[in-house]
Amino acid sequence: MNPGDYLEEVERGLDGSPAARRRLVTELRGHLEDSLAAAAGEDVMERIGEPADVIEPWRAHTSTVRAQRRRRVALLTLAAASAAALGIAQHASGHRTPQRPCSVSHPAHVAPACARLGARA
Repeated sequence: MNPGDYLEEVERGLDGSPAARRRLVTELRGHLEDSLAAAAGEDVMERIGEPADVIEPWRAHTSTVRAQRRRRVALLTLAAASAAALGIAQHASGHRTPQRPCSVSHPAHVAPACARLGARA
């Protein structure tokens, strides 16, 4: 198998994001070119193994990354839903943050409301 066919087969077997696959194939191509240049006649393609030797560990890696991403999204969703539920519960309970008493003098019809809040009219 020549290096071009090897890389095509590896690329077809990879999963994950297109950018990550491209980076892996580019890095693998660089290693193959370096090995072929340094080998001076040795059969590099026999020494690197089958495409499955690259594909299987990559699939295991992408599966792990995908599971971690799903856990993070689930945790973030749970945190946002909890914060929303707590906000709704606080609003429904009728508890409000105490307001500062008003120090402004108001007309007579507003003064009783300020007095209930503890302000002086």
